[in-house]
Amino acid sequence: MRPVRPTWLVITTLLASSFAPLAQAQTSAQDRATAEALFQQAKKLKEAENYEEACPKFAASNKLDPALGTLLNLADCHEQQGLTASAWAEFLEAATLARRSGQTDRATVAQERATALEGRLVRVNIVVKGKARVDGLEIKQDGSVVYTATWNTPVPIDPGPHLLSVNAPGKKEWAKAFDIPSEGTGEPILIEVPELEDAPVEKPVEAPVVTPTPANTPPAERPGPVDEGSDGSGQMTAGIILAGAGVVGLAVGGVFGLSAKNKWEDADCQDGVCPTQDRQTLAEDAKSQANLSTLFFAGGGVLSAVGLIMILTAPSKKERPATGKLQVSPAVGPRATGVWLGGNF
Repeated sequence: MRPVRPTWLVITTLLASSFAPLAQAQTSAQDRATAEALFQQAKKLKEAENYEEACPKFAASNKLDPALGTLLNLADCHEQQGLTASAWAEFLEAATLARRSGQTDRATVAQERATALEGRLVRVNIVVKGKARVDGLEIKQDGSVVYTATWNTPVPIDPGPHLLSVNAPGKKEWAKAFDIPSEGTGEPILIEVPELEDAPVEKPVEAPVVTPTPANTPPAERPGPVDEGSDGSGQMTAGIILAGAGVVGLAVGGVFGLSAKNKWEDADCQDGVCPTQDRQTLAEDAKSQANLSTLFFAGGGVLSAVGLIMILTAPSKKERPATGKLQVSPAVGPRATGVWLGGNF
């Protein structure tokens, strides 16, 4: 696919010739060096007939350091690429620059090349008439603004795909994609801009109306949460868990008790006096495990009893529980183990 160039670049290219001497005077040494490097690369690409890469480099070189030779190469590159409108405008600009600098031969060649292309040019006429011409109307072709002076006027355009977009304040955008053939028929291609539709009006968001409350009016009471009651399954579950924990505590206490008994017998201490240091250590272990056994037996017994009470007193699914609520929490301390009972009645 050929690269898309804005139609109106053809016109601005013609006008740019009058500013070329000023731009050349302001070119820095770095810009000239960069422009020369781009020019040499572009020539090699052009000789290899790689116009897609060569033409942008010629254009960049000429922008950094405008030169007649670069412009002629750019025009020839665009003609080889099939961008007839761009090549025609650049040959005309080159002919003007050559005449101003006294380079008659180059001026003649550039003018002849432009004349040869003129018969192949394709022109487009963007028609804006009647109600379509509203205040603030903006037309863009391939992203570049189409100036008002060129409306309703046939203008040369490069072959290939193009996109026209039309905007105006308070109107919906209108767009049209079109394709330009490589050769013209002599008659311009007409593109008529229609009357734009009104854009939907966005309604402003209205702020909610707040009614002021008199100073002496007491605040309204908010209803508290309603206790729907329970079917007793929660208490039943808690009871089972506590009873199970109690049984585990009793079992662990039994294990520690049995171990303490065996170790005390192995220590063989009489009246608190043990035969050896190892026996003394064994006796101390027996005492520690005996204390743990007592702790687990006490805790397990309490948990089992509370769990059993909760299981037996849990209401059935058809009963509503009484107003009072029973809360059970295990309590374990450094010196004792038990269960905390409390509630509201």
